[in-house]
Amino acid sequence: MKHYLRSFFLMVVVFFAYGYESANAYDESYVHRHLNAKAVETSNLDAYMRGQLGFGEGIETKFQGLSLVFLVEEGGTREDDFPCYFYHFHDPLKPWDEAGLKNGILGESSVIWAQKGYDVDRTWQDARRLYSQALTSGNEAEWALMFTSLGRLMHLVADLAVPAHVRDDAHPRPEAYETWAKYQDVKGLLNFESLSVSTDIFSHAVQNGMIPITALWDQDFYDGTNPSEDIHGLAEYTNAYFFSSDTIFETSEYPHPNIEDTNYFSLDWKNPETVVREDGNVDRKVYLRNIRAAVPHRLAVAGYFTEDCSAGTPCWQYPFVLDGEVYKDYASKLLPRAVGYSAALLNYFFRGQLEITAPPEFVYSIIDGLDAAQGFRFIKARVRNATAGEEATNDAGQPGQLVAVAQYRLRTNYQADLSADPPTMDSRDEYYSYSVSAPLQVESLTSASPGLECTFDFTANPIPPGITDLYLKVVYKGKLGAEQDAVAVGMKDLCEPQHLSYWNSTDYFLLNGELRKAEEIENDPNVEDYDFFRPVSISEELGFSGSAPGAGTPMVVSVQDMPPARYFRVILLTDVPGGYYVRDHLVSKPYPPGWPYPDDFTVDNGLWTYDMPSVVYQELDGPLWKDTPVYQYRGIIQHQMSYFIRYYPYYIYNADQFPAPPENAEGPYPVTINFP
Repeated sequence: MKHYLRSFFLMVVVFFAYGYESANAYDESYVHRHLNAKAVETSNLDAYMRGQLGFGEGIETKFQGLSLVFLVEEGGTREDDFPCYFYHFHDPLKPWDEAGLKNGILGESSVIWAQKGYDVDRTWQDARRLYSQALTSGNEAEWALMFTSLGRLMHLVADLAVPAHVRDDAHPRPEAYETWAKYQDVKGLLNFESLSVSTDIFSHAVQNGMIPITALWDQDFYDGTNPSEDIHGLAEYTNAYFFSSDTIFETSEYPHPNIEDTNYFSLDWKNPETVVREDGNVDRKVYLRNIRAAVPHRLAVAGYFTEDCSAGTPCWQYPFVLDGEVYKDYASKLLPRAVGYSAALLNYFFRGQLEITAPPEFVYSIIDGLDAAQGFRFIKARVRNATAGEEATNDAGQPGQLVAVAQYRLRTNYQADLSADPPTMDSRDEYYSYSVSAPLQVESLTSASPGLECTFDFTANPIPPGITDLYLKVVYKGKLGAEQDAVAVGMKDLCEPQHLSYWNSTDYFLLNGELRKAEEIENDPNVEDYDFFRPVSISEELGFSGSAPGAGTPMVVSVQDMPPARYFRVILLTDVPGGYYVRDHLVSKPYPPGWPYPDDFTVDNGLWTYDMPSVVYQELDGPLWKDTPVYQYRGIIQHQMSYFIRYYPYYIYNADQFPAPPENAEGPYPVTINFP
């Protein structure tokens, strides 16, 4: 019994040591970090981070003090932790459930490993989950873990550019190609460009119910008879064009490369190549080249007895070996693909784009200033699927989901009466806060303009009025193209909350450039008796537009019979920093109503169109702070205001001279908001 136990223990030790050494294809501490960093730089991620996600520093953004690039590099390193390295193999000539290490006995294929499991922070599904959570929470830990998860997936893709990993060749010793690559990288000699891999590659994914990223691995194109350098699965290319140390001319299991793919029959044995080694010594070697490749590359180097072992004899394959010059040629083709395919993985993950535009009412939200403390409880927007070439149409009974996220910085000195306005860079929180809407269920999300009109409910988490740096994001989760649980994002930089006040200043009359009370005029024998000097009440409707508004402009604000010396205030959100237009319909009646005027008597009935500047409180590119001034009128502070006053015979007056009425103590006059 002791003998058997000792044997079992020895087997386990050898097994794990064997596995550890065999799986480090590209060194995790150097080469995988280099490959992942290069893929990030090559991908579209920098532009996506800036344009779709609102991270102004792009790929230089830090999460929990660590740069995005570092996090992706770190994921590439962690993927070689035990026991992950057993699952980094994929043989494209075998069924996928047998394509892993030693026919899947020691580890399932990496194409399955990449999307198997949940809540393990290494699979595609985990990265998607973390992405969705980070978008709606802003949690830096979730952002960091997501990028680390993507780095692990990129490691799996890069390993497909290692012949040993696609020809089921595990070694109970450090793999020579990996050792060479690490040495080159440490010395700064591992320089290469990326191969461009379009996201069109994912349209060639095998239709087996798995996520389309499988197209990066294996498209079931190569069957052993049809090698191709086109953009098929990376495992297919590597398997067909390169040797691993123990699969040189393994014609029974790996039909290519074979002798017909090479220049074997035209080798000049008498004139070997001169090779200067890194130690300065000179070797003379005969190299076998793969001439099937569009650009032939060194495939193997002949040993001392190769010429004596002619093709077809039992010994002829053994003298061929792989050396540094062979690896240099391998790397010149495989590393660009490792980077290009890894970048394609990132581009596919971050491909989902939404376009957000203003609703028919032009304003994204508007509230009564009387209820400002309640915040913005509804956001309206048009949302369009702007993902190139992919529809967002969900399967029956499995609707997608839209969630709106308001991202902003709370002001530290905000006062509801705007007495602390305008804010400064230093009067806001260091970190962003978030308000998240209730989810909307959608069967599909059109790609046609102007998009789906959506009303997002923030009742449970309103957007406060005292904020700066406001961004609106909309997150779609659902089917996108062939991916079932994809994520698409859109972002809109909104103007900060704008306070508009509308005044009824007919408690005064401007007579010959002088402010007069009605009773003064009425009792002045030197002034003719004109009806229009008396106060009026105002009923008013307001609509907003990005261009000169017409009759169809929705009127979203209405006030009824506002007395003299009163004002109403509305607070709105728009997306046009340069300003917008207001359509203003005003009707006035004598105040107080009654004799000698009938109840339906109207003094004024006018329609005006005018432009209005927007409000911007945010940090622009660099250290530039943009703010919008406020104005005080009759003791009330606002960003913009309009006041109605009657005059004769001309209007020349300084609005600052209007006195503050005692009615200010009553606060804003209530209005009706016809929104959403």
